[in-house]
Amino acid sequence: MMMSLRWLGRCRRPVHNLVMGSLDSSLVQRKLIGVNGIAAQLLHTSFCHKFKENTPANALAIMDNIKQMRHSPTPALAFGLSGLIPIAAAPVFMITSGAFDPSMADTQLIYGAVVLSFLGGVRWGLTLSEGSSQPPDWHNLGYSVTPPLIAWLGILAPYSIGVITVIAGVGFAGYMDLAMMGYPNWFKGLRFCLTLGAVLSLWTCFVCKFILDELKEGEEVKSEPQ
Repeated sequence: MMMSLRWLGRCRRPVHNLVMGSLDSSLVQRKLIGVNGIAAQLLHTSFCHKFKENTPANALAIMDNIKQMRHSPTPALAFGLSGLIPIAAAPVFMITSGAFDPSMADTQLIYGAVVLSFLGGVRWGLTLSEGSSQPPDWHNLGYSVTPPLIAWLGILAPYSIGVITVIAGVGFAGYMDLAMMGYPNWFKGLRFCLTLGAVLSLWTCFVCKFILDELKEGEEVKSEPQ
């Protein structure tokens, strides 16, 4: 009996070894959970996690992309900046003339819708090239046809609703291009500047519809004979 008790005492692990062993195992489990969590985040391909970004880091990236515009190919820079002339000419003309021109506003809206449709085709072309970082899957090609649909709805709607729709579409397309990998930095800087110019031009023309109309009506009332 005494021999069996001594044998059990030798075989039993000390209490502190058991505690340390459990602590070590729990620590290992926490490390494994942390590693698996990081791996899950890296491999996660849902829409929300793909485009969830750090705002301060993005602001710095945008500034760096704008600086990289000096490396833009000359044709891309020339065609891109000249593409702002038709869309920016409408608000400049209305402000200088002091009158809102509905036909010119509709022309600007149609041009903005055409540009928005073109932006969807840019993503389509990127995914179809060999060795592209973006595959031609349902996500990328599905997005490519979204800007033309938004532009089509903007043209069909009345001017006030249509211009807001096109503005939202241009801003959305700009964000998607800046948030996606695959484009060179100079292109992202150019996209940011062109998107900002187009949105400001469309919005200024929309504001002119209300401000210049009110000023014109006030002048007509003053010019009426008493």
